[in-house]
Amino acid sequence: MKRNLTDKSMLEAARYIHSEGIKLCTLNFVDVPHETPEQMWKTVDFNGQFNPNGGSMINSFYPFPKTELFHLSVK
Repeated sequence: MKRNLTDKSMLEAARYIHSEGIKLCTLNFVDVPHETPEQMWKTVDFNGQFNPNGGSMINSFYPFPKTELFHLSVK
């Protein structure tokens, strides 16, 4: 997904958000091209490490036309 963040930096940000009393929401996409069931469950488990106290959503990936992931999905 070309996410230019490390797991560690995201977890540190979540800890900071919690320490400031801000509610944390998470949104994750699964079913991306070439994703295995094991990778999907790893995403779900990682999401739980954020302790989202403002909600947590997991959605199925939908490729929007004319995007890089759309073309990958078509292949």
